[in-house]
Amino acid sequence: LVSNCTGCHNATAPSGGINLTNFTGTKAISARIVGAITHAAGYVAMPTSTIKLSACDINKISAWITQGTLNN
Repeated sequence: LVSNCTGCHNATAPSGGINLTNFTGTKAISARIVGAITHAAGYVAMPTSTIKLSACDINKISAWITQGTLNN
């Protein structure tokens, strides 16, 4: 998330009001993250300014959410 998301979704000027620089903000929208990063129908495709994340990065984020969105 730090490498791909916090440039726009930061604490100073969080795009869309979404701050992904801390666990609380990230966990609050975790249910929407996978839809956005996989470019699923009904979600705003993220990231918007570059190409889709690699399958490896998507799998890591999906696994973290599936495993309970732990603060690790």
